[in-house]
Amino acid sequence: MSAGSLSCAGKPGLPGNALIRVLWLVAFGSAIAFAGTDTLDAVSGEGAANDFSATGASVGDDCAAIGGTATSATQNNNLSVPIANSAKTDPVISKIKVRAYAYSNGNGQFETSVFSGTDRDGATKHNLTGSYSYYDDTWVNNPFTTSAWTWDDINALEAGGRTDKTTGNPNIYVDQVEVVVFYTAEPVITGRSAAANLDSDISQRTDGSGILDLYYEVSDADGGTVDISMEYWNGSTWSSPAWANLAGDTGAVSATSSSTDRQIIWDADGDLGAVEVTGYNLQIIADDGTNQDTVKRSANDQAIDTRAPTGYGCLTPTHGTDWPGPRPTLRSSLGSDQNTISYRFEIDTSGNAFSGGHYQGSGWQSAANTWTPDADLNVGDYYWWRVDAKDLFGNEGGFANDTFDFQVSPWRPNLVIDSAKQTSTDGTGMVTLYYDLTDPTTDICTLAVQYSFDNSTWKMAHIGNVSTGDTNNAGVDDSTTRGQIHNLATDIADETFAWDSKSANNQGGAFTGEDATVWLKGIPRDENEYDGELVVSLSFELDNRAPQSVVQHYPADAASGLPVTAILRCTQGTDQNDREYYFEIADNAGFTGSENSGWQGDTTWDPSIVGGTTYYWRVRARDNPCGNTGSFGAAYSFGTLSGWSYGPVGGCTAPAVNIDSARVYVGSDDGYVYAINTVDGTPDWSYQAKTSAVDIGNVTVVYLSNRPAIYFTDADAKLHAIWDNGSGATAKFSSVDLGNQTMSDPMPDPYGDSVYIMYQNRGYKRSGVNGGAIWETGNIAPDLARAPIVDNASVYFPRGGGIQRFLLDGTSHSTASYGSEGHIGIWSGTLYIPNGNYVYAVDAGMVSSGKTGYTAANLGGATTGIIMADGGVFYTSAGAVVKQVNAATGSETDTYTLPGGASTAYMPVVSEDGTRVFLGSDLNKAYALDSNLDPVSGWPKDIGVGEYIPNQPAVDGDKQVVIFTSDDGGGTGNVYGYAY
Repeated sequence: MSAGSLSCAGKPGLPGNALIRVLWLVAFGSAIAFAGTDTLDAVSGEGAANDFSATGASVGDDCAAIGGTATSATQNNNLSVPIANSAKTDPVISKIKVRAYAYSNGNGQFETSVFSGTDRDGATKHNLTGSYSYYDDTWVNNPFTTSAWTWDDINALEAGGRTDKTTGNPNIYVDQVEVVVFYTAEPVITGRSAAANLDSDISQRTDGSGILDLYYEVSDADGGTVDISMEYWNGSTWSSPAWANLAGDTGAVSATSSSTDRQIIWDADGDLGAVEVTGYNLQIIADDGTNQDTVKRSANDQAIDTRAPTGYGCLTPTHGTDWPGPRPTLRSSLGSDQNTISYRFEIDTSGNAFSGGHYQGSGWQSAANTWTPDADLNVGDYYWWRVDAKDLFGNEGGFANDTFDFQVSPWRPNLVIDSAKQTSTDGTGMVTLYYDLTDPTTDICTLAVQYSFDNSTWKMAHIGNVSTGDTNNAGVDDSTTRGQIHNLATDIADETFAWDSKSANNQGGAFTGEDATVWLKGIPRDENEYDGELVVSLSFELDNRAPQSVVQHYPADAASGLPVTAILRCTQGTDQNDREYYFEIADNAGFTGSENSGWQGDTTWDPSIVGGTTYYWRVRARDNPCGNTGSFGAAYSFGTLSGWSYGPVGGCTAPAVNIDSARVYVGSDDGYVYAINTVDGTPDWSYQAKTSAVDIGNVTVVYLSNRPAIYFTDADAKLHAIWDNGSGATAKFSSVDLGNQTMSDPMPDPYGDSVYIMYQNRGYKRSGVNGGAIWETGNIAPDLARAPIVDNASVYFPRGGGIQRFLLDGTSHSTASYGSEGHIGIWSGTLYIPNGNYVYAVDAGMVSSGKTGYTAANLGGATTGIIMADGGVFYTSAGAVVKQVNAATGSETDTYTLPGGASTAYMPVVSEDGTRVFLGSDLNKAYALDSNLDPVSGWPKDIGVGEYIPNQPAVDGDKQVVIFTSDDGGGTGNVYGYAY
């Protein structure tokens, strides 16, 4: 054991160079033995090493008197220094002893003491002699707790003493204060190495026995024997089972220091059975019989493995199969074990496998689950094979599958098909196949290629081109070829060949149809005439046929009277791929100078055509992406409408169009209403409304497209309605007498079964079925009446003195002070009123009498009315000028002045698509302007000499025809139709 020293320098009452020595007992027994002596810190030249007399010394030099002087000592000076901490915790303490080395030149005394905190316990006062001697006292129990000493007590203990005298003033010298601790020694266990644990001293044998060897060394300073036991950690507690298979140095073992290389032999297999665990920790315990136990354990989890590997077995070659080549690689499935597995393979030629040894074997191979025999096997022979496995500790599972056999076949080329698909986009029907080809001995190979439409019946394929090798299609058509592709050097990858599916040289001839599931397969052959396995591609689509049943749909062959906006149409046709179409049109049957659509996905095409022309057109189709192109169908012809006229009849009124039946209705002062075909001008029927020439006046026809009735008035202030029966007309009601000669045009209600009309000083709402009265207004001034207009809540009666508004039930009204001198318009909640040279914008609710919008620019003459167009634009005319005005701002955007001396531009009309503005003039011309008020090519149209067009035209937007009516001032007029 070691000794610890403490300097007493600076402690009150203690010489500056004195030492306190704490000695641990190094031998068992009651006798006190000290481990050598210490050299005290004497000053050179100041006496012997252990002599601290104060002769000639001054205070602070060497070991001066405790009292602070060399000649006297003060009674009860204390000596107190803490002892060094002990790292010991287990050994049992029997007693402690405190002693001092001191002398006095007179009657000095010294009393040893122990201290705890501020308490002191002193022993007998020892009378000192004239030379240095030891004086000691013993404490069996801790005087402060009255219990046995503990190591915590020792670590907290201070020891020292007190000086005293009997008489006189002696000098007292104290050289050493020592504390001796008596305890029983504990056994000591170590491994054979200097490691802090037993990890390197524990090992499992590798012979498959399942035995673990534990090596250790033990000693005990007390001598005798110790009891050795072993425990293991099961993951939660240390336990000590009744080991049935524990041998070696366990139980009573000699503890002399010469007892080394102890060994415990544990048969883990016998105690635990076949297990695989990684969570075992082991510890060895030595007990010397005095409750002094010492433990030495492993620091890390110990892997105990007494179970053989599982899960291994013959994998390839599989049982009963052929193996290509004389040097097969035998492969075992991977076994399962917590440690590295070794495998060994055996192969035999005997039909009674391995009965007489084996033909070849691998021996044990660490972690290698494959083996290739050292010598070639015989092609055509059968071989049996098996595999065994063991782990690092020699736990062997035994051979598995010793009935597995295979037959050795020759080395054969191996073909891998990556993909096959039709790649031609020009209708040539080429199919490209991508492949890899290898051969174990890198032989030169050939490749035979076949195709099938059902994956059952196969035919030889004509090869169009190859990326490597040579092509020879001889014998393909009659299936006598042995391969179409030759001189293929192996190994190769990412190569291609193309099958010419439309070649007549294919076995079975050219394929000109289409099929959604086609297969190719290849059969490789090496130069030794060994065939590899045939490989079939995934199915792919093949399309070698142009789209079918593509029919020219519109216009029908020999159609006539088509508008110049006619759109060509064809049917989609059928094909397994997408289709594209190519239209062609010309003004001659030879298609010289033709126009075409180019290839497009749409089945319609809008060509550039003009009126009054006969055209020829045709169409063809191709599929996409294969590029199979069909031929043009037979050429169809059609004629376009240039213009027509009907008449003369009496003076004509404004036309009204029934788009559903492609008819235009015109009233005439000859007493008739005419229904005329808008496409060619042929009359469909006429209806005699008046029989007396005296009664004939201005007849106005109004048509509402969703109501099969035509309303009109006559000069006798009568309201009429007739049915259009398709082939004729029937009176719905006739000659409803309104009792006044001044009457507006009637306006059917688009939101109900009624009609609105104004005459002289009243507005009426009449039944649309029988003309009966629904309601009438009061006197709204005897001014010039214009046709009313209707929105979804109100009806507006325009007059020269103002606009009168009524709710549709006739109960409420308001007035705008701006009177209308022409037809009014309404858009987005605003009324547009032509008045004199201006147009006023007024809130449609007319909640105030003044204008609420703007005043349009001076139109330069009395306006004839307004026609509204989508997008907030209105058109109006004054004099010979047509104006286009932004309805939101009132600013003019475009202006057109009629040329040639015309003085009046009558009220315009806008086509349904907003691209054309039509109007007539007083100079026998009909005009068509675009949306910028620029003249349309081919316009104006001349009508009969001396005629003028005083009425608003009508537009058949479906047939792209505009209809004008004329007057010659003498009671005669005509009806004109023009394609636009």
